[in-house]
Amino acid sequence: MKDFQGKTIVITGGGSGLGREFGVQLYQAGANLALLDLDQEGLERTLQLIGDSGERVKLLQVDVSDQAAVEGAAREIENSLGPADVLINNAGICLIPQKFDEITDNQFKKVFDVNTWGAYYGIRAFLPQLRSRPESCIVNISSLAGLVGLYGHSAYSMSKSALRGLSEALQAELSDSPVHLLLVHPG
Repeated sequence: MKDFQGKTIVITGGGSGLGREFGVQLYQAGANLALLDLDQEGLERTLQLIGDSGERVKLLQVDVSDQAAVEGAAREIENSLGPADVLINNAGICLIPQKFDEITDNQFKKVFDVNTWGAYYGIRAFLPQLRSRPESCIVNISSLAGLVGLYGHSAYSMSKSALRGLSEALQAELSDSPVHLLLVHPG
């Protein structure tokens, strides 16, 4: 996809970091944006940087680890901005470096829920919209930790490795459709 003018782009984790920068750049390229994040204040700061009056940008406070919330957001976005042309699964969390024995089960599960299940829920909710478009794309943001296990980051490495496996399988499954899938490993 070379032209983003008028395209509807959904970005999870749009309240900070890479998600914020994706939003700024894609807005400047003419896209309509749906920015999802748990952090409402972060979303508002992103909107300020973008400078939109609310016509081309929709902010949704969503926990991507909550499947029903993601499905509701998908319906709301389709009704207000039209079907998604691009889904950027960028939301992610990482704990401070800790050895495996020091991480609680709840901490480990939360990292996996956001980083892996969050992307899964996004794909599941938006894939019907993406399939309806003549050209569309899913962008899954993994990490160097999705390629190589990082010391002190077992939960993060496991979650990003699982995202890599899901992405590679979907790349093959979607090869005969208008939906492309890109897997990105920053780091």
